[in-house]
Amino acid sequence: MYGAVFNLQLYVNVMTYFDYFSHSLSSGVKIAVHDHRVEPIMTNEGLVIKPASEAFIEIRRKDYKFLPAPYTAFGNKTCVNKPDYSSSRCYQACWNEIIQHKCGCTDFLSKGNGPYCSYHDYQTCSNPTFWHLLLTYHKETCDCPQVCHYTTYEYSFSTGTYPSEFFVSQISAISGFPEWLIRTNFALIRIYFKDLSITINEQVAKYENAGDIFANLGGQLGLFLGASILTITELLEFIIFLIWSFIHRVKKKTKDDQSKTPVEIFKPTKY
Repeated sequence: MYGAVFNLQLYVNVMTYFDYFSHSLSSGVKIAVHDHRVEPIMTNEGLVIKPASEAFIEIRRKDYKFLPAPYTAFGNKTCVNKPDYSSSRCYQACWNEIIQHKCGCTDFLSKGNGPYCSYHDYQTCSNPTFWHLLLTYHKETCDCPQVCHYTTYEYSFSTGTYPSEFFVSQISAISGFPEWLIRTNFALIRIYFKDLSITINEQVAKYENAGDIFANLGGQLGLFLGASILTITELLEFIIFLIWSFIHRVKKKTKDDQSKTPVEIFKPTKY
């Protein structure tokens, strides 16, 4: 199904009265639409949905397929062809390990196994280290090549006031929340596909077998030299015949030399 009627609907209570320090100074909910194998970096990605709003998020799917080794996919690099691997998960696991080793604690937004950082550790060590890793991707330490097959979602975004004055009293009667709380904390999010089409960007090998190489070679010769495969065959035939004739003459000459008997010349002796 696709369209705004058939969609994923999320009714959210933002609970602004529980706001705490974060990477953003705004209040609301942040959403990222991503492939299930990808671990999104929410500090650097996603859409912000403010309280008292209804958001329509229209998405379109794009698939990217690259050839595994020995082909190169990203410049002069190779990609990883594993179904459960993603470079984002690899980077985040590596970053968490670096932060735990440097700060002795785990950022509360990460999935580390150590104790959570205190507010002081977060401000003085965890947060600055994380942003340094995010900006540099720490390529010298974290070896996280790109995956060969991944999916992204493009989206368009629009919002409206939620709930309307007509529905706020009815929602209050059904949910039991006071109207002031609904007006300042509730949000409705609709996520849906624009259509059921998928855009596929696929890397294809230029030469897959010897036939492709000879076909391209023949085309280039015909274009620049006016030659063809038949011309090359005739040229090879002439070279082979020339070599065979040379070898035949050498053998014949050698045989003739061996058939000749030596002639001895005697001088008469005078007595």
